[in-house]
Amino acid sequence: MKHFITLIAFTFLSFSGFSQNVIDVNFEKYWNSFSEYTIPDIEIIEQREREKFEIAKFRNKIRDSIKNELIEVYQLSNDIHTNFVIIEDHLQIEFEALGIPYISYESINTNVINKEHWIDHHTRKIVEHKMARVEQELKEFYD
Repeated sequence: MKHFITLIAFTFLSFSGFSQNVIDVNFEKYWNSFSEYTIPDIEIIEQREREKFEIAKFRNKIRDSIKNELIEVYQLSNDIHTNFVIIEDHLQIEFEALGIPYISYESINTNVINKEHWIDHHTRKIVEHKMARVEQELKEFYD
């Protein structure tokens, strides 16, 4: 008897459209939650593009800042033979600050590389290491 009443109640509710409404509401909730992940919101895309642009601007500012830190080396490079000792001291300080081993110009075969190339190579290495650190920090921050 109990099962018969349940069957009649279920039949009555299904004919009255109650169960259809429940199914429609559940399906609509499911579909809405699914569509949020499949159809990207224009605002989200625009926000991502703005973030990429801001990160690119930030990278350029950092690169310029790093180059400005080395401006003394560039200025002293106008007269390398007179200023080489000062330049090499500056490079050594930068390398030590970055935790990179520095090999002095005197300890290599100076016939293989001239002082200009030595300075260019080491300033590029400083910029590359500093930018790598910045890129790592940006990756950690934005990812």
